[in-house]
Formats: sequence, C-alpha cells, structure tokens
Amino acid sequence: MKRFLRSTALVLAVGFGAAGIAHGAYDYRQYAGSLRDVSTGVWVNVRAQGAPAAKTVTAALTAADLLGGLITTTGVTAPSVHQLPTGAALDAAITMNVGESFDFTLINTGTGASDDATITLNGTVTIIGNPTVGSLTDGTIISGSGTFRVRKTAAATYVVYRVS
Repeated sequence: MKRFLRSTALVLAVGFGAAGIAHGAYDYRQYAGSLRDVSTGVWVNVRAQGAPAAKTVTAALTAADLLGGLITTTGVTAPSVHQLPTGAALDAAITMNVGESFDFTLINTGTGASDDATITLNGTVTIIGNPTVGSLTDGTIISGSGTFRVRKTAAATYVVYRVS
C-alpha cells in the first residue's frame, strides 16, 4: 500500500514503515501516517483539504460542512448563530463506530466587537465547552477561531467538545 504526496514539482510515492524514497537532496520517510524529511528532521502531516464551507450571519451547519474540516463565518454587523446538524444527519453522512471522532475548525472573520459566532444544539447533538468563537477584534473571548471534536456516543447521538 502506498500513499502519494503531490507537490508542484514532483510526485513522490512513499511506502509505509521505515521505507521511503530519495529524490535529489531530499529523503522522505513515512512513519505512522506522517511524512518526514530525513535530511532536516521536519515532520509534515499531509491530507486532502477542500475549500472551507462559508457561512454568514445565521446559517445551519450541515454534516458535510463539519466533515470538510474548515468553516468560515462572519457576522457582518451582528452575532452569527449556526445550528449543528442532527445526529441522524451525521450518521447518514459518515459511518462511525461509537467512540470514534473527527475535528472541525470554525473561523470567525467578523471584525466588529459584537460579531461573535455561536454554534447551537440540535436534538441528539450536544456541546461541552464554550460554543462561541469571538470575532477578530473581541478581546473578551479567545477570538478568531475554535476547534471542535465531534464524538459518537451512540446511534445518531454525538457530543461536540470545544478543544481550543
């Protein structure tokens, strides 16, 4: 089984374990899902990332938005509220076992002091931690972005944890 790292200059096929390939001055090795340049010791996690889901003012979040990993929002001139998808919608979008999780990040691009973005509950999806992401200029709330972990606890039942 091989993974492929695509750069603008070349495509590298990297095997699992200590195997790797050399290309010019670079020697890339794959260990436990991370790619490391052996010559510099720099580790890089490479994964596909689509464009962020963009939301404004008040808009519901879909399962696809959360699974995409990045969501941008702006309250423009007022706070924004974003309701989480239902547990049934998450189950329909992804097959997960109880105890498995994924992360998403909400980036608030609002610039007014009151342009906070808040995620809200929806049925069998609950939140632990601060659901509000402050605007870029809100000094009272850790501002700019928030990372959340979505963990499946039962069929169609999830808990969203504020991680950072």
